[in-house]
Amino acid sequence: MKKRIEKTAIVICLIIFLATAVGCYRYKQLMSDVLIAQYFDSAADSLDWQTVYIRAIVPRDRFMDRWTLNAIRLYVIIRSQNIPNRIDILIYDNMENLRKSEEYMEVSFRK
Repeated sequence: MKKRIEKTAIVICLIIFLATAVGCYRYKQLMSDVLIAQYFDSAADSLDWQTVYIRAIVPRDRFMDRWTLNAIRLYVIIRSQNIPNRIDILIYDNMENLRKSEEYMEVSFRK
């Protein structure tokens, strides 16, 4: 019985380790293609209140709707220990058209 509990504990630890490793790898892959263009973090000293706005630029072929949004949200949470109030994501097809402001799409998410 004791060996069975030990084996179960080892298997659970391995599953947790693998899930964490896959999550970290996925986060790094998603954030490697994201360019943070603007990051605004404001806090009121006398209140427990904080505002975080972020604007990110992402290539269209690397944008994965909720996955990218969650990676950017996690980035803000890690950086400021607060949930962002607004995330603006600028999606582009190629850099030349983005520089000319010809072809892009903007996605906004609010808290």
